Amino acid sequence: MGSQQDGSVRFRFRREMRLLRPAEFDRVFREGRSASGRNVTVHVVANELGRARLGMAVARAVGGAVARNRIRRLIREAFRLRQHDLPPGCDIVAVPRRTWNDPEMQRLGEELVALVRQALREPR
Repeated sequence: MGSQQDGSVRFRFRREMRLLRPAEFDRVFREGRSASGRNVTVHVVANELGRARLGMAVARAVGGAVARNRIRRLIREAFRLRQHDLPPGCDIVAVPRRTWNDPEMQRLGEELVALVRQALREPR
């Protein structure tokens, strides 16, 4: 996370903030806890990296390729903007629900943070 010349902070979505390997996704689904909201279900498991990482699983049932890519972009942007509100040291897999209704960015970010916190609080 770097600062720009005007003093504002720029939030990046770097490679190390992403779940990339199938084994990482499998671990989150196998060991993690989940919470569902209006637009997305999150699966969350703790990691020892000290930072939150995001992965997405967007099924074809959600829509065509254009719709799925838009959903991915929106979730990625919500994560990027709200990363400082997420608990550090957790791997998150976001799964959009079939009832996705194209929420505003602010609401999607709030929902993502609330669901991650809820999933980490609830016992299995």
